[in-house]
Amino acid sequence: MIATADPALEAPGVHAEVHDRLQLELRLDHAIGSGGGAQTYSMDAYVFIPRNVGVSRANYTRDQFYGDVTALIRIDAPPLDLATLARADDGASPLRALTRALEAVRSSPRPPPSRPIVVQVKLYAYIFAQAVEAETTRLRALIAQAAAQGPGSAPRAALEAETKASLARARRALSAAAPSGRSSSSATSRSPRRCATPTST
Repeated sequence: MIATADPALEAPGVHAEVHDRLQLELRLDHAIGSGGGAQTYSMDAYVFIPRNVGVSRANYTRDQFYGDVTALIRIDAPPLDLATLARADDGASPLRALTRALEAVRSSPRPPPSRPIVVQVKLYAYIFAQAVEAETTRLRALIAQAAAQGPGSAPRAALEAETKASLARARRALSAAAPSGRSSSSATSRSPRRCATPTST
């Protein structure tokens, strides 16, 4: 498989996975450039099928092949630490867009579409889970360092301090995304239909 793109971008990664006897997944991972212009990727795939499989251009045409291809795209969010995630004034955090979407619900005469809220909530939850996993990995490393030390040692003291700080960051990130954490008086003064909970994705 050969993929070409802007040479300034990171080289794409190519992965192949057999799902079952009838499905083969070819996945192309690449970083999105920082430029504002359009980005074009060209990919040439060469799939070798042994002759004894019995597949040929006579019984499996080009149109049939492309008809069986399912093309999907998934954009992975960049990882953020819990402190950055909890800041609504940071453009990297979904909390900024989520705050604007919730304000639109509060201020609009009629409820706006709920999908923007659903998307940002899911994105926030995904990045939060990633950040917690990163914190857990870091704490495990500190635990391993402190395990060989006695009570009152510097590694154990550092572990205790970092554990408390990590839990505090997680709490702040959770409370920052909670609607009750912002202007509760104005939220309760609205009618129920203005604060309807989205039920569809």
